[in-house]
Amino acid sequence: MKEINILWFKKDLRTIDNEALYEASKKHDVLPIFIIEKENWLQKSHSHRQWLFCKECLIDLKKDLTSRGQELVIKIGDVIDIFQDLQDSFKIKGIYSHQETGDSYSYKRDLRVKKWVEENNIPWKEYLQFSVFRGDINRDNWTKLWHNFIDKEVKRNSFQLNPIDINGSEIPSDDFFDFKKDLCQGRLRGGRKEGIKRLDYFLTNKLNSYSKDISSPETSFDSCSRLSPYISWGCISLREILAKISHLKSRDSRTFKSRLIWHCHFIQKLESEPELEFREFHPFFSNIRSGNSYLLKLWSEGKTGYPFLDACMRFLNYYGW
Repeated sequence: MKEINILWFKKDLRTIDNEALYEASKKHDVLPIFIIEKENWLQKSHSHRQWLFCKECLIDLKKDLTSRGQELVIKIGDVIDIFQDLQDSFKIKGIYSHQETGDSYSYKRDLRVKKWVEENNIPWKEYLQFSVFRGDINRDNWTKLWHNFIDKEVKRNSFQLNPIDINGSEIPSDDFFDFKKDLCQGRLRGGRKEGIKRLDYFLTNKLNSYSKDISSPETSFDSCSRLSPYISWGCISLREILAKISHLKSRDSRTFKSRLIWHCHFIQKLESEPELEFREFHPFFSNIRSGNSYLLKLWSEGKTGYPFLDACMRFLNYYGW
């Protein structure tokens, strides 16, 4: 039976500076796999616009991995069922992935995976995607921990993967999920190539006005980096971004770097206080959804009658930002 390492892609859809891929490829052939869990995509935290972005990322990643010798294997179903099927065909020496700070569903899914790998004596090695740390940490030392992670060298290793004989699934059509209509016509397109293009454009043309324009409704659309979906889905790593501006000492570069620190800081709050998924961050807003559902609907559609508020919400609904 062929020995393999499984690289389980989650929200780390890139091959450059992918620590899980780097470590998995040191020993044994690597099976890169992305699992589409329909139940996960039915959670309130997911939508049609996010699926379209993810699908474009998968298409881009699949091309990249194919050029390296082993295409991305896409499976549809429950993670445990799929890992069990793979175990029937291969000798799994290890599962490699990045640690995910998601919602309650993904966390409970990972607990089930942890139980399964322990029962089957399979090492599961998780690596940090961001400077977000699980378990009890001293918040006073968090900034130091952030730098310890971010300041590591960007892994740009050139590698080829040996092909593995296995059947995968095609990326499902959009109607597979029964999403509500969610056009978001002005959204950014997914994929690493698009992310790198956006990053280069921002650093070349807009970084020098970042501090001045970031808070202006009129100028922030074009002066902000617009990198958040590419960071969220792991098309680009934070290390890559910071490596590109490390030589800059301007006020704008410092302000931009501070926003990247904030990115990890607020994910850390969710990691440390997962109950925030189910309650308002501030108690003043408790029950506002059920108590003012009509007004909430008007607000969410940009129809309150307050021009500035409505313009912001319509903008958000059109651009996803």
